[in-house]
Amino acid sequence: QMQLWAAVEAAVSGVALPSPSLEKPRVFLSHAVDDEAEIYPALHVLKEQYGLSPFICSESIQPGRNWHAEINTYLEKSDLFLTLSSRALSRSTYCAFEAGMAMALEKELRIVALDDSTLPAHLNHLQAVSVSRLMERKPWLHRDDAILDAILLALGHGQN
Repeated sequence: QMQLWAAVEAAVSGVALPSPSLEKPRVFLSHAVDDEAEIYPALHVLKEQYGLSPFICSESIQPGRNWHAEINTYLEKSDLFLTLSSRALSRSTYCAFEAGMAMALEKELRIVALDDSTLPAHLNHLQAVSVSRLMERKPWLHRDDAILDAILLALGHGQN
């Protein structure tokens, strides 16, 4: 269904669809655990249809591994730091730590705002892609589709 809407939009606007063979940056995804159920459908499409496999703590760290060390390693190796901002993320001390590490490592930062909450203070100097505003501009999109579209825009592979 998500691909169908993208094809319809492309046909109407005359713009080519993003290629499923996108450049594959190493993306570190920072998000609140409380948001996982909402973001997983879009992340599944990113993996299955676009071949992107962002680092996600719950999926990328093997059982028994030192999660703190694994996060540091993946942050150092990443090309891009993507934050899925929300009320829940604003309460997460560890997400703030991840963002601080990414800034210290001079990673390229991108933000998708999942809700209308204010961005955390350490990120509010950056422009975010807003899922709510995207849905206002494209009212036919289901929320899952809008989250996927917002992530693709943040990664530089979507259409506005």
